[in-house]
Amino acid sequence: FEEFKELRKILREKINQYEFMKAIDLNNNGIPDELERYVEQKTKEAVKNSQEGTNGTSGSGGRSGKSPYELINQGYINVFFDTDSFYPKSSSTNDIYFVINYLKDNPSASVDIIGSADVRGNTEYNNNLSKKRAERVKYIVEKAGIDSSRLNIVSLGEDDLGKGSDNYSLVRKVTFKLK
Repeated sequence: FEEFKELRKILREKINQYEFMKAIDLNNNGIPDELERYVEQKTKEAVKNSQEGTNGTSGSGGRSGKSPYELINQGYINVFFDTDSFYPKSSSTNDIYFVINYLKDNPSASVDIIGSADVRGNTEYNNNLSKKRAERVKYIVEKAGIDSSRLNIVSLGEDDLGKGSDNYSLVRKVTFKLK
């Protein structure tokens, strides 16, 4: 996962650069084209490294011992959100593109996009918010060229995993389940 940590750091720096200048977004998906190309290239490199092995081994998994499919389905790839927001945190951009690139490389695959919210607020509000989070991620994935028929929204509503602790930020997320 070190590749992903480094990639996230670089991505945050790139995003900060774009906040101070007007960026070109020819496909009108809300993400500057140069940033899209950069993330796509780096994500493909990271996926390739994980498949080839970065610790001198061959085969899928690399250092983590997990394939891209396993990383996605076992919850290592997540999109996080601020409180009361359905816009992904900028730090989650890489994870969205990891899933997009997997779907582009595996055209027969489809995915559940699973939204959740923390337990603060009433149940109806949290159910709606978790659905909006999943819908927003679906929108981003669609704008990147993935057909909507391959994307299924699942709203979990409240995730009480972080209840009674300071871990609310860990459950305000979207996860993925490949089919």
